Amino acid sequence: MGLNGVSWVRKLDNSKPYFDTQFTRPYMDYKDKRNAGNKFQALKLIWKDRDVLVVEGTKSRFGVGNDLLSNTRSVKRILAPSTNAFEKIDDIRNKILQETSNGDVLVLLSLGPTATVLAAELSEKNIQSIDIGHVDIEYSWYLMGATEKVPVAGKYVNEVPNGGHEVNEISNQDLNNKYHSEVVSIISK
Repeated sequence: MGLNGVSWVRKLDNSKPYFDTQFTRPYMDYKDKRNAGNKFQALKLIWKDRDVLVVEGTKSRFGVGNDLLSNTRSVKRILAPSTNAFEKIDDIRNKILQETSNGDVLVLLSLGPTATVLAAELSEKNIQSIDIGHVDIEYSWYLMGATEKVPVAGKYVNEVPNGGHEVNEISNQDLNNKYHSEVVSIISK
């Protein structure tokens, strides 16, 4: 429970539900990684058979090169600045509202602290959204069997200063074409 765990547990109200704030990090931070596969399968149920709008940094490429989003009905993407995205929050929000105006769309936000703010704002407008954080990178590390944070080919990994910020183009032409066909908007700095 850590250094202060017992004092925290005493403050909990057993009549209230509590959720795991680390649900977007189900792999790397755990010493025992055996249950990670089950956690990822449960996460995938959230967007199963849904129209999904991914809002991400320009080189994040959430779900590209793995099967994380393979069970969705459709995927569209809004690409925003990889760093300092908050400077463009109004443009990002307006584009999200435009893309979600035609129905039941699940918005997956992978855009650092800006995602947290947008998720709160979108929920006030009855738009289901999730600050999905680093799930894609965690899933990539899981598939690799990585035991430490390492670069992921073709993706921006902000937590890996040596090689994580170097992002190559998508080498598989079919995958590259699919990814670019999903991009509905690019918001530049």
